[in-house]
Amino acid sequence: MATGIAYSDANGKPSPSTMACGGQELEPFPMSIKQGIATAIEAKVKAIYDKYASWRIGLTHDWADRKKQWENAGESVTAWSCWQADSLSDAQGIESHFINKGMKGGTGGNLDSRKTVYVYIF
Repeated sequence: MATGIAYSDANGKPSPSTMACGGQELEPFPMSIKQGIATAIEAKVKAIYDKYASWRIGLTHDWADRKKQWENAGESVTAWSCWQADSLSDAQGIESHFINKGMKGGTGGNLDSRKTVYVYIF
C-alpha cells in the first residue's frame, strides 16, 4: 500500500501513517500517491464547497511559508490542505488537472525536481 509522508509530529519527524501536511491526519491511500492526492482534493471540494472556481491550487517546496504568504496577501486559508507528492512531475499533473476543472492557479513557478514538493489547495 502506498503511503505519503506528513511532517506532523511534535519533533518534525516524518509520519508515514498520514498523507497531508500541517498536522492533518488522513488514512494512507490504497493507491498511488498521485491518485490519492487527486481523490483527497475531490473529496474536500465536494465536502466544503463544490465549485472548483472557488478554490486555488498550487505547488511549493515550503508549504508553511506559502500558506503564510497567501494569508499575508489577504486570502482566507481556513480551508487549507496540502499533500506531499512523490515527484514534481506528479504534482504538476495534479495541478494541471484541477486547473482544467476550473480551480484558480497557474502552472508556472520556479520549482526544483530534486526537492520535496507539496500540492496545496484552499
